[in-house]
Amino acid sequence: MYGISYKDAATSHLKVAIIDKTNPYGKITAEREILVKNTLMAELDKTVLYASCSKTKPPIFRFWTHSGEIMRVTCDDDLTLEWLKIKVPTLKIWKGATITIVRMDELPKLTKAALWIQREAQA
Repeated sequence: MYGISYKDAATSHLKVAIIDKTNPYGKITAEREILVKNTLMAELDKTVLYASCSKTKPPIFRFWTHSGEIMRVTCDDDLTLEWLKIKVPTLKIWKGATITIVRMDELPKLTKAALWIQREAQA
């Protein structure tokens, strides 16, 4: 089977990246990723505590990774995505921090190229 499945198409909006708007490629260093993650986990703890008291569903994340200096997050549902969209822009983690959420398909595309250089033949 080729192409994208219905499930992937229906949930692709739940796959987002947390980016630094001050970086032209949205990249976040490993050190800053830890700061972002720790700050978001503290916010998540508060939300989970509130949710347990109010019997509402807390945010649930299916996947979280940091590779190539891009933070990729997959939300379980639209409520989790909305929570993330509200929380992330309000975080002031380092001086001048301007972080936001974008869909994975909105990330800048980086072009990779390879060049083969032939060695001179030895006589």
